[in-house]
Amino acid sequence: MSVRHGRWGGWALRLALVVVLVAAGLVRDTRAAAQEPEPQPDAVVLEDDPDWLALQEWVSALRGLPRLRPVPRVLLSPQAFRERQAAIYRAYLDPVELERTQRVLVRLGVLDPDEDLATAVVSLYNVLPIGLYDPAAGALYVRGTDSRGVVERLILAHEYTHALQDQHFGLGRLYPPPPNADRDAAVGALVEGDALLVQEMYRLTTQPPTEEERAVEAAVWEEALATVYVEVGQLIDWATVPAPVVQQLYFPYLDGPRWIQAVVGEDPLTTFGAYGPAVDALFRRPPQSTSQILHPEKYLANVQPQPVELPELASVLGDDWHVLRRQVMGELEHRRLLGRYLPQDDADAGAAGWAGNRLVVLVNGADELASVSATRWDDADAAGAFVAAYRQWAAARDDAKLVWAEAGRLIWEAPDGALLLEQRGDLTVLINSPTVAIAEALADRARAGRLAAVVPSPLRALACWRPLRQGACPW
Repeated sequence: MSVRHGRWGGWALRLALVVVLVAAGLVRDTRAAAQEPEPQPDAVVLEDDPDWLALQEWVSALRGLPRLRPVPRVLLSPQAFRERQAAIYRAYLDPVELERTQRVLVRLGVLDPDEDLATAVVSLYNVLPIGLYDPAAGALYVRGTDSRGVVERLILAHEYTHALQDQHFGLGRLYPPPPNADRDAAVGALVEGDALLVQEMYRLTTQPPTEEERAVEAAVWEEALATVYVEVGQLIDWATVPAPVVQQLYFPYLDGPRWIQAVVGEDPLTTFGAYGPAVDALFRRPPQSTSQILHPEKYLANVQPQPVELPELASVLGDDWHVLRRQVMGELEHRRLLGRYLPQDDADAGAAGWAGNRLVVLVNGADELASVSATRWDDADAAGAFVAAYRQWAAARDDAKLVWAEAGRLIWEAPDGALLLEQRGDLTVLINSPTVAIAEALADRARAGRLAAVVPSPLRALACWRPLRQGACPW
């Protein structure tokens, strides 16, 4: 039997924007991060509620995953819900870490110095969602008691899909160490894209039978949507939210469904029973980079990101310096960087050939930061395209003066320090530092360290060739 699930169209896109703001589905396992709050005396736990069981049964059928364990739906007052939400996100809202992250993003050029990341993030998390799935408790927490409204039912379908993902694949296992922000964003696109597509299937397959009833429901939806936007507008001052934060917020919800559609094709999205097996295969071999999300053909061809090694850097600057953070700056983050001063189409083109990266952030006793980002590109032409885009980016800043342009090395001086960009074939090294001298010292060390991508040995490559190992290999 076939059921037309429909495409990811305008209606679903509008709902996705609401989900971003009012449904806090956790795609990370918070068992180690969140502390259990005190039991709420006004909490109502529903496990055998007929409406809740019916929703679970139908969402499980649409997703193709049976429920392995009960998923309690815990009804909380708005205040109790706020406390639960705060307990879950407390580890992610540490003021010291937020301030440090802002300084790193400013040093990288992704944020402007006068943009307040901490205020923006806190305001976004202060938006009270309708429901959230907590992997630590294996329960779905709901604000209020009305679960029959059109928005409420769709959010419950979305969050219950997260519960099924967690039971069958383990959300925490999708984010293994070491830290890799680019991979995490790609996995988040899979997790949220799946939940949004199932949510849309649920909407299409639970519409009223008559045209008149569907028109009434559509009117109710429009009214509920307007109410949500008003509530969100009262809680968030969008003028204070930096554009890169908004882009990061929307990425998994907008690009995730599109990526799944591109990878699995049309049939699983339009034939009942075919969607689950097709998407299960993606969870067994999840995407490893935002480049794979932005270019689905790379995922289909199993083009994995190339790990890039940086030599030890701190000692060249003296004993006062040490490594603060090691990360991966993916294609999406390169787009955000270039998009600060370039038209988005130009930023996307400049970042399109991304193939791998290693980012190291250093700090000294005076709390000064220096960052070194080494990026491998598909080829020398792709590396050159990034260099050309970055030169336009620096020129558009108005406050960066080009002081050196020889032997493949470019150096700018700016009020907040020095910028250095060097190309060697298909590799670029981008350095942001307090002074030109520090930037050159780091660039020279990177060059002397024979910076290169990790090349697997024949035996390791053979071991990773087997189909069941493809998703786990680091190249």
